[in-house]
Amino acid sequence: MNPVARFWSSLSPDLRWITIAIFFSGVAEGLSFGFQTLYVQWLGATPAQIGLVFGAAGLVTIAVYVPAGWLADRWRRKPIILAAWLSTLVTFTWLALAPDWRWAVPGFMLYALGSFSRPAFSAYIAAGEGARGAQRAFAITSIAWSLGNILAPALGGWIGEHFGLRLVFALSGVVYIISTLALLPLSNPASAGHLSGGSRFRRLFANRQFLWQVFAFMLIVFAMNLGMILAPNYLQAVKGISVEQVGLLGTAAAVGLVVLNYSLGRVRPERRSPLILLQLAIAAALGLLLLAPPAIAGQLPALIIAAYLLRSAMDGIWTPMSGRLSLWLPPEILSLGFSLRDTGVRVAMTLAPLAAGRLYALDPALPLQIGLGALAVTVLLTLTLPNYRPAPAE
Repeated sequence: MNPVARFWSSLSPDLRWITIAIFFSGVAEGLSFGFQTLYVQWLGATPAQIGLVFGAAGLVTIAVYVPAGWLADRWRRKPIILAAWLSTLVTFTWLALAPDWRWAVPGFMLYALGSFSRPAFSAYIAAGEGARGAQRAFAITSIAWSLGNILAPALGGWIGEHFGLRLVFALSGVVYIISTLALLPLSNPASAGHLSGGSRFRRLFANRQFLWQVFAFMLIVFAMNLGMILAPNYLQAVKGISVEQVGLLGTAAAVGLVVLNYSLGRVRPERRSPLILLQLAIAAALGLLLLAPPAIAGQLPALIIAAYLLRSAMDGIWTPMSGRLSLWLPPEILSLGFSLRDTGVRVAMTLAPLAAGRLYALDPALPLQIGLGALAVTVLLTLTLPNYRPAPAE
């Protein structure tokens, strides 16, 4: 048996279907993700309005993460996951038909709403693989997403350059149908435990070490997004990069993420060093983007390509974050715990584009520069994260 077949056979049936679904999700989102801010700009939005679009989108998920996580722990996780996938499928159709930027507001709000399954999804994986095996499983699914992303951004950039970005979002919807179908064979186990709603919340909020890590992760994600969210717009306006080249850069980031997550899957989840290195990688990426020369005769500067290889750390942060928090969460509050993390992260992802949009209006380089300073603070904050201690028995 060759190594790939041996590896595939070592996965549980559910993890295989999840890996397939995530791969096609990576293809669908890779086609269009790197062009979201450019698409809204093409629809007529100013930089401040772009920030408003993505800031408003974040408000939706802030409101639904915790109820969705609570429901997943009380009921079952698979229906929550399927509902979110269907929501994202509808989103791509809506965005492909949007006549101007104002239509993008409800479109991206619905897109953000589709992420409400993230707590249930993380809990589904952690419960199926166990706390110690969860980081490996998170790394595998992230690698699958990255593999789907390798060629998709370049293809999306080529299509966007020659046929328009509207078609890119329509094709994303078609591919997402396959991703949704791959989730149908998943098993549908009941969630563990029979705690009341109040007991679940009390148990979660009594874990101060867990809460401190959620707060730290929120600040880390804010710092990363502040610097990178408008990087495509900065590259196009200041460095003269085309839409097609932005797609090629997305492919570079996907390649970097495959390598990165392969390494992260082999690291013990309680270690702080991966979190620190990932933040330093984004800081280096921002520095390279600021230092890179403009594109000449359509050629991408090497510094910009290197920056996007490092940009993979922005997505890679989810693997050690999820693996680390799995250690602090007992099975009966897995979804609720992840929902609190995702609420905090979504707050950061809501505030970051609003701040970046206002900074960009003053100077396109300013979000990158302020993002560098914010990362210096969060790296120091990471050093305060606690060492692992088993969660206290109830």
